[in-house]
Amino acid sequence: DSFGLDYNFKRFIFGTSNIRNQIMSQATDSANKNISQQVLTELDILVPPLLEQNAIGTFFSILDQQITLHQRKSI
Repeated sequence: DSFGLDYNFKRFIFGTSNIRNQIMSQATDSANKNISQQVLTELDILVPPLLEQNAIGTFFSILDQQITLHQRKSI
């Protein structure tokens, strides 16, 4: 993407409790939480080089797929 983030890495990092807590602490209250672009640009995220992001993103993507397969087998 334009910020140099791997798609699967981005899915993983924005799912962590640390990042979610940072976002929610800055979200404005209303019927739905609102998050400004400024809040997103000010997040404290450690971003490894793109090759490492690819490896991390691929690992968690495969892990998600394996979890889904095992959940389907148990149904």
